[in-house]
Amino acid sequence: MDQRGITFRWKGYRSRSSGRVWRKAMTLTAHEFIRRFLLHILPDGFHRIRHYGLVASGRRAGNIARIRQTTAAQMIESVQP
Repeated sequence: MDQRGITFRWKGYRSRSSGRVWRKAMTLTAHEFIRRFLLHILPDGFHRIRHYGLVASGRRAGNIARIRQTTAAQMIESVQP
């Protein structure tokens, strides 16, 4: 942090075709840095979805197998008279 603003480094993943991750430095005013930082903070009562649900990493394989069995059984039942 200096008179110009806040300087930080960030990783660039945009050109994944080359398989390289590049680092860049960015300088923002204090106000803009705080604004962008606060965009990553969720309001009270909200949860990050990637950690929960049917495809959460801890139970993903079992849940997907169960979903496939259930949908296959429902499809068979709907076809039978």
